[in-house]
Amino acid sequence: MLKSYNLLNAVCDADYIINVPKLKTHNKTVISFGVKNLFGCIPDIQKPAFHAKYPRIGDFANMLWNWP
Repeated sequence: MLKSYNLLNAVCDADYIINVPKLKTHNKTVISFGVKNLFGCIPDIQKPAFHAKYPRIGDFANMLWNWP
């Protein structure tokens, strides 16, 4: 699993981050429970690399759940 992540400056500079989860499905996590919402904090150019590095459902889900 990854030890660090690049985050958008706007996220790092924010006083608060409000995450409103919605129960939905996703082809890499099966059920996201809103965890994938925070994946939006990663710059868009890096998101395809995460999907490619963790192509299996379990690996991608573990990467999201074990966010440092």
